[in-house]
Amino acid sequence: MSRKGKTSYALLGVLSFGPKSAYEISQFIERSTRHFWSESDGQLYPNLKKLTEAGLLRCDRDGQSAQPNKKLYSLTKLGEASLLEWLRQAPTTFTVRNEFLLQLFFGHKLSVTENIQKIEAYRHELVKYEALFDSIEQRIKEQGQEPSYLLLSLSYGQYSLKAEIQWCDHAIKQLKKGKK
Repeated sequence: MSRKGKTSYALLGVLSFGPKSAYEISQFIERSTRHFWSESDGQLYPNLKKLTEAGLLRCDRDGQSAQPNKKLYSLTKLGEASLLEWLRQAPTTFTVRNEFLLQLFFGHKLSVTENIQKIEAYRHELVKYEALFDSIEQRIKEQGQEPSYLLLSLSYGQYSLKAEIQWCDHAIKQLKKGKK
């Protein structure tokens, strides 16, 4: 495969933990990488098909499952090699897509009060994520996987959340100060 998108590498990485159905892949992403990398089911299925056709994944019917047509995807040697090659590359710079910040950028069209309410609502969601990340951290620690690269990526999310919450407090204070 000449040019794979990052979605392909995310799928190869998820399957490096072992064979999974498409549903299990989706659930894995939802419970683990979502805070820094999310995939929609609309991206998932076509990419699984492309990776299978390219020989990077193998697709088998799960004979042990109560669902006789359940497909299990697993890495092939070529898929493993492709994942390792990508992991050894320097990452490209990231692109941030944050709808909240995009809306705030155009906040001059709303009242200061509306913008403060928007920031407070965003902050509330961040605090909920912070609690979720703390519970995920506890679960990972209980499983005792070492070295825990899962914990390292999770702590990145925790630090980012703390910074965003502090920024929300700062922004609210600035808007209230300017409102007088």
